[in-house]
Amino acid sequence: MSNNKQTRFSLRKGLSSDLPTHAPLGEPLFCLDTGEIYIGMGEKDPLKKVTDLDLSSHIDSLKTTNILNYSDLVVNTNNVEDWTMALNQAFSDLEDGGTLVIPQGEYRVTRATLQNKKGIVVNCSGTIMPLDNTVPLIGTLTLNNISDSVFNGLCFDGNVTQVTATNSYGTQSLLNFDRGTNCIFNNMEFKNTSESGFNSNGNLNNIIFNNVILHNIGEHGFYFGGSDVKNIKFNNLYVKDIGMTPVNQSRHCGAIKLRNKTTNDIMHDNISINGFDFVSTLDDVSGYQLLIMGYDTKNILIENGRIKGKRTCIFATNVSMDSIKINNIELEGKYMFYGYNKLNGYDQEAIIGQRRIEIDRSTLICECKNYLELTRISNSTIKLTGNWDDTMSLNDLENNVLMENVEFDMSTFRFALSKMNRTLSYRNCTFKNANATSPLIEINNDDGNIYDVTFEGVNDVADHSLFIQTKSNYNLKFINSTIRSNIKTINEVESILVSNTRLKTPRMGSYATAKQWILNNVLDLNGVRYETNGDLVNNSKVQVNDDNGYRYLSGNLVLVWGTVVISNSGYSAEATVKLPLTVTKVGYPVFGIYDSSGQVFVTARNKTATGFNLTVKALAPANGPATGIGAVRINYHVICEI
Repeated sequence: MSNNKQTRFSLRKGLSSDLPTHAPLGEPLFCLDTGEIYIGMGEKDPLKKVTDLDLSSHIDSLKTTNILNYSDLVVNTNNVEDWTMALNQAFSDLEDGGTLVIPQGEYRVTRATLQNKKGIVVNCSGTIMPLDNTVPLIGTLTLNNISDSVFNGLCFDGNVTQVTATNSYGTQSLLNFDRGTNCIFNNMEFKNTSESGFNSNGNLNNIIFNNVILHNIGEHGFYFGGSDVKNIKFNNLYVKDIGMTPVNQSRHCGAIKLRNKTTNDIMHDNISINGFDFVSTLDDVSGYQLLIMGYDTKNILIENGRIKGKRTCIFATNVSMDSIKINNIELEGKYMFYGYNKLNGYDQEAIIGQRRIEIDRSTLICECKNYLELTRISNSTIKLTGNWDDTMSLNDLENNVLMENVEFDMSTFRFALSKMNRTLSYRNCTFKNANATSPLIEINNDDGNIYDVTFEGVNDVADHSLFIQTKSNYNLKFINSTIRSNIKTINEVESILVSNTRLKTPRMGSYATAKQWILNNVLDLNGVRYETNGDLVNNSKVQVNDDNGYRYLSGNLVLVWGTVVISNSGYSAEATVKLPLTVTKVGYPVFGIYDSSGQVFVTARNKTATGFNLTVKALAPANGPATGIGAVRINYHVICEI
């Protein structure tokens, strides 16, 4: 074939994702990432794939690079092999769509950089380590501007034999990754480093980490330290011992830490951890080991895992995390969360703390600390091992708060719902084993609105001094529940509804006051002392609490009271008393006495279902003239059958 003919032959190549649907008749197209070859069939017909497998396999081998092919660039100093130049040259030669193989063995480097690649595959069976006695760097291996790529089996060993005995930082991270999209890391491992395993300065999107091991890490496992980190997924994360250096044992370290560095950074978004085992053996230290730390991060999903350790927590923040979902996890640690250093974040109006937290199908054995906002806890068991001081704070929530099918097992406990400005519901919840003197639940709001707080199917078996306390105005509702502790309203609330509920004897009036009480089939009603100054509704019957009023009692009885003013002009006088409701039988009224000598005689005559006649005698002294002494007020109360 002449040179002329060779120059007229052309071959189009690129990534399979960029493959056109049509090409000129006979034009060949080669996919760099898959090794597939297509032939153009003209503008009317789609491409035709070449199915010669032997040819495809041969092309694959041409695209695959083995790091051992660059061993002549390895520098040997004092019997230590430095693979820095070899890795850098292999990375430089790797084309888009190509594959790099790193066989089993140890590869020590100062800093190797792989950048500006698309559609590559790195298959690693070896271990990448920092070179002994190197200066601190960000990234023993650095990835920059990588997209649509897969990394298999990357293993990093920080080569620090006693992490707990050193405060030197070695390499500040074993792997650094900036500006990456659509990348997958499979079967990755970080171990034995005095600093973090992974670091990023930001701009990461759609990055997946499958089957990751973190072990014996000096500070954080993954540290996303820049802006705009989103759509990050961890599947099957194993963590044992982070924050291990002495200086970090007094700090708070995360298996995953997300942080913005300036107030104008873009908020991190959509971070998920599915399947994890997080264990810490640290005990007598002042710092905490956290599964996740978030600064200006939203939409976090944590599910299907276990956390265990005396100083472990699920998450923490010192700025803001918004929308956190926790599903099917077991925590046996220090805190559910830890909040500290209430600083402004990316937005000067950002709410400090954790917002819109949902917990489902989980068992949490822990304490809690500082500021927390919950929107839902369901199908879970929470065993509190210490004081929850000013916790579960529900502030400025957009949605109703629901706690459903939850068992709270408390020792010393305060379930303070401060500044709660929305509707709150407990359904089918149990409270038990509380021995503190403070209220189990304290609710207040500061916006002046009236919200509903409902307890439905709640079983309070804690025998606590106070079940709920509030100084703000609410509609309190107790439905199909057993409440063995007292209800306390520091200020009068709008209403209190009690339906099909067993109450511990509440001192209503001195403890619980409401503008209206609503009672429906209340159990053990004889044990309830009414000292209210508002209306009562029992079984849908309104009972006015005025000078003349009534209260329904158990056993088809009703207590009626009233006052009558009689003007007399002689020795005796009589007035008709009309009851505020119709009864079947009037008992014997009890009246006030005129003076200590009992000279005034008051009796009830002609009792009917609608009232009775009130007769007053001895309105003047017995030895005095039979002349009137003017008007007299008689107060009475009587128990009637209905």
